[in-house]
Formats: sequence, C-alpha cells, structure tokens
Amino acid sequence: MLLPIVLTAGIAALSEVMSYILRRRGIVELPESDPGYVNKRHKYIDKALYVVEIFVVVVTITDFPSYRILIFLLPVLHFAYRAVMWRQTSGGRWTYLLSVVPAVLFLTGAVLYGFFTIG
Repeated sequence: MLLPIVLTAGIAALSEVMSYILRRRGIVELPESDPGYVNKRHKYIDKALYVVEIFVVVVTITDFPSYRILIFLLPVLHFAYRAVMWRQTSGGRWTYLLSVVPAVLFLTGAVLYGFFTIG
C-alpha cells in the first residue's frame, strides 16, 4: 500500500521540478490570463475525470487492491485530455507541455508499479 503513495509523491515532485525548468528556460510561457475552459463540454469532462480519479483512488485503496494500477492510468487520461485541449487553444505556444509532462510521468509510474507488484 505504501508503493502507490511513494510513486505518486515522487511523480508530483518531479512534475513540479520539470515544469519549473520548462518555465525558467523560456520554453513555456504562461499566458497573462488563464483561458479557462474551451467550452462547456470541456469543463464538464474535465471535472468528471477529476471526480472519477478521486473515487477510483479511494475505492482501490480501500477495497480493490488488484486494480491499484488505475491510480496511475486515470491521471494519464486526464492529463492527456488537458494537453489536447491546451494544444487546440494555445495559438502556437507550448503550454500544453505542462500537461504532457505529468501524463508521461504517470505512465512511467504505472509501468514501475506493474513491474514492482507483478515482478
């Protein structure tokens, strides 16, 4: 039970460091005002993915330990969805990389979790 928590904390820390480096080097420039959501469908899907993630984390930790890999795969879906929506509205900027980095890190976390639990 400690492995998903440690991997998630490591992913969060590494994601923050990498996004700081991207912003610091000037690769990603954040817009002055956050554009928010593209449309209502984007808003509802984003919020629904967030709620499903929280629900799945709670349920898999308490009741279904064999499905704990979903703790890492659902955030991949969520961050990939955000990256696609940012890419559509970025207007040539590279801001979508701020969502691609955590998606790749969570995918790596899923592989590591599967490696350590399955063997």
